[in-house]
Amino acid sequence: MTGFTYTVRRVVVPLAAMATLSQFSTASAQNAEAYYVDNIAALVQESCINCHYTGGIGPSLKFTGSSSSDHQQFDNYVNTPTPGARANTILSKISGMAS
Repeated sequence: MTGFTYTVRRVVVPLAAMATLSQFSTASAQNAEAYYVDNIAALVQESCINCHYTGGIGPSLKFTGSSSSDHQQFDNYVNTPTPGARANTILSKISGMAS
């Protein structure tokens, strides 16, 4: 498996699950945040926060480095204006299909 394929699988699968979890009830919101902390926060720190921070070049999604705050930012972005509305944007970005 190439490095790119491994990276895409390592990132896409957890983020797809996160987008799915975020679409359910408030009770599931706790599960979604726990999933984010356990499976996605490290990927954000490794791959996204370099540009997506206040003052960074990432235009719309801003991370802080706090897992709880970053989960909320991620959830708000993915689920605005409707649940899952921007999930494909995130998935295409991390798979290298969008810049």
